[in-house]
Amino acid sequence: MNDLRLKKRGKWFYQAKTLKQCGTRTRSDMSKPYPVKFSNLKRKKVFGFAHYGPPPHIEIEKTLLLPGQGRELLGTIVHEAIHLAAEYLEEDAVLKIEEAVANQLWAMGFRRVVE
Repeated sequence: MNDLRLKKRGKWFYQAKTLKQCGTRTRSDMSKPYPVKFSNLKRKKVFGFAHYGPPPHIEIEKTLLLPGQGRELLGTIVHEAIHLAAEYLEEDAVLKIEEAVANQLWAMGFRRVVE
């Protein structure tokens, strides 16, 4: 077990030998979207939460459904999906990826459509 421990910046992390051991989804699973649930997360003081399952799903603060919150909603969904798809990434890496992807999608005109 000691060979799986990795120390970074004074903290211990468990390093898996393969991506499968990290809990990462296989290529065939990547085509399936994560279910998204909207609920009250204010008491947890977060906009979103990634549940690793089973089954893995995303929980989003319901106030992000209000008008004018579209950009924040997009960023939160992207952020939590990255956590589920690559749970071995540290938070700072997830934040950088989220910012780049969400900004690109927003600039290209991706918006939530209410039917």
